[in-house]
Amino acid sequence: MIMHWHILGAGSIGCLWAAHLVEAGHQVTLILRSKQRITAFNQQVTIEQGTETRHYPVQCQLADHPESIHHLLVTTKAYDVQSALSGLRSRLAQGAQLVLLHNGMGPQQWALQHCSQQQVWAATSTDGAWLRQPGHVVFAGQGETRLGRFDAPQDSSLATQLQGLALNIVADPVIEHSLWRKLAINCAINPLTALHDCRNGELASNPVWRAEMAELCQEIDSLLARLQLSLFTDGLLPVALQVARATGQNYSSMLQDVRHQRQTEIDYITGFLCQRASEAGLSAGKNEQLLHKLKKIC
Repeated sequence: MIMHWHILGAGSIGCLWAAHLVEAGHQVTLILRSKQRITAFNQQVTIEQGTETRHYPVQCQLADHPESIHHLLVTTKAYDVQSALSGLRSRLAQGAQLVLLHNGMGPQQWALQHCSQQQVWAATSTDGAWLRQPGHVVFAGQGETRLGRFDAPQDSSLATQLQGLALNIVADPVIEHSLWRKLAINCAINPLTALHDCRNGELASNPVWRAEMAELCQEIDSLLARLQLSLFTDGLLPVALQVARATGQNYSSMLQDVRHQRQTEIDYITGFLCQRASEAGLSAGKNEQLLHKLKKIC
């Protein structure tokens, strides 16, 4: 089935998906924020993998274009999702497939409430990609993309329709659990690296920082138990430490945002967690302290 996909958020993941969708025979239109950006993209995206570089034709347009949207992939930062989608809601066809692929949680629930005439899908990915320049993405490592429908969890039709892509896409009937799992791990690692200006692996090797991580994880485990989410067999800490060590030389995206004085996604990671803890009547004091410290510096 050939589809016409619009992509909102032409960063590394958006461009990665654009290239693979075109390669699989689909039509792709990037929704860009200015005419200057349209000129810079020159109607194509480039994907570099190993020693091979390929170019893929795409269309580009602004958000106010009158064309109806039937398939929309949103790969913006979490804090941009609500405003970006609000500007496109009049263009979304009834029954359109809306896929949110970003860090953190909150926008998925907002979309479910405000885009009730569309199918709301969520995804989480471990693909590695970075931009060499606008529209030119380096595919650094293939991971896995878990995809599920928020408003009808047993519907796996979209994952089936996308099987032609050279990406590892897995249908996930409990996508909210996968999002929570990633959120919990991010809550245990990313804010601490941003606060201490360190690589991921240093959290595991520094006894003081590891103790901080343990306190965060204990609070997160309590919330997950209250929400009846059995995500970690032996609790979050062993998994968070394993991830920190496995990505030991990496600088988290949150730390990179702080270093470049960019807005972070802390409100949609630790902020979302603290909000849910408050709603559940639980204390998340350590996570709240970390949230307030980071909001002061970024």
